Amino acid sequence: MPAAEAPAQDRRDGRGSRRPIPGAVALLAAILVAAVGAWQIIAVAQARRLADAEPEEALSWRPADPRALGYLAEQAFSDTAASGGPQDEARDAARRALRAGPLDVRALRVLAWVADDAGDARRARQLMTLAASRSQRDVSSHLWMFHDRLKARDFDAAFAHGDALMRHSATLREAAVLMASAAGADESAAKALGRRLQSGPAWRATFIRELAASQDPDVTLSILLAVKEAGSTIGDEESAAVANRLVREGRAKEAYLAWVLLLPPAGYDVLGNVYNGAFDGPDAAGPFAWTLARKAASVTAAPGRQGQALNARAVSDRRQSLARQTLVLAPGAYRLSLDARLDGLRGSGMVWTLSCLGDRGAALAELPVPVSDDWTPLSTLVTVPGDCEVQRLELRAGEKGGASAWGWFDDVRIEPVGAEA
Repeated sequence: MPAAEAPAQDRRDGRGSRRPIPGAVALLAAILVAAVGAWQIIAVAQARRLADAEPEEALSWRPADPRALGYLAEQAFSDTAASGGPQDEARDAARRALRAGPLDVRALRVLAWVADDAGDARRARQLMTLAASRSQRDVSSHLWMFHDRLKARDFDAAFAHGDALMRHSATLREAAVLMASAAGADESAAKALGRRLQSGPAWRATFIRELAASQDPDVTLSILLAVKEAGSTIGDEESAAVANRLVREGRAKEAYLAWVLLLPPAGYDVLGNVYNGAFDGPDAAGPFAWTLARKAASVTAAPGRQGQALNARAVSDRRQSLARQTLVLAPGAYRLSLDARLDGLRGSGMVWTLSCLGDRGAALAELPVPVSDDWTPLSTLVTVPGDCEVQRLELRAGEKGGASAWGWFDDVRIEPVGAEA
């Protein structure tokens, strides 16, 4: 054999066939692995997409998909529960789902339902506790645990599950009603809910709004008092929600009492017939605190004296309400007094008024504010009749057709006077 042909001959086996090239084998293996991996990715994605709506179809893509198996177990339980038969099929399907996915929450929940249906409350509670602990988003397990812990009067645990329910918009309103009903029926439950709210959950403001709108305001008040007792400051919007609801129901005196009870400690230092009349106290909201016209009134440093004052500006060709506060003065004689400083008057200027609210709607007193480049004390006498349970103190501008003025007001007071006044 010629020497030049020897290498080629060496590359052949005894039958004259060409030997496999190692690099080609590795390439084919890599292609095969990639194809299998791609198929698995597609199968998992398809099974996940179909698991809830078409679980059988999902299992044709991925025979051991835990989500689809869990859904079939849940479906089997529901079907059998409707007919009152044994839950063997549901139990077996749930166990199969757990073998495929030991963390499957739906399968755990189905096994808990099966145990509860069989009268094994302890086993049901263990399984449902496990399901709830594995997912904050599983509404059914948290709802079951909420009711279970509520029946056991374990209110702290019940409201921990209520916390999970409140974090989902779909169950927020139902959870708010459930928790409010529980707290309204039991003082211990109210205190437990107060402790939960005191921790500042993200849903607290929404919960209070829902509560004030849909529940008896007395229930809302009891819950907020429990929050305050737990050491949390009640927000302005929260106390205002209760007070405004009571005012709308014609319970103004109860509204005022509720509002006072919910004030922060510093609020009591500026509490009187007029709340924070010197404008140096903490801000507050609600009908019994100052309501200031946006962009036209604010509390600023008082010019020429210590502390803060109400600064009001009127530039308008019509009447304006610059500041107001709802009062609940008892019938009797009073003196309305304040210090004022008014610049740049044109037109009818500014005037303080006290009037009745409600059907009576009568003006009780007016105190016009004269121009002055320095602080000037002003006062007038006013009598509150017996049929005027709720009043409004208000700073107005342009009462007779427009005004241009800039004023500061401080030390607004309404004090009782003797009969001889």
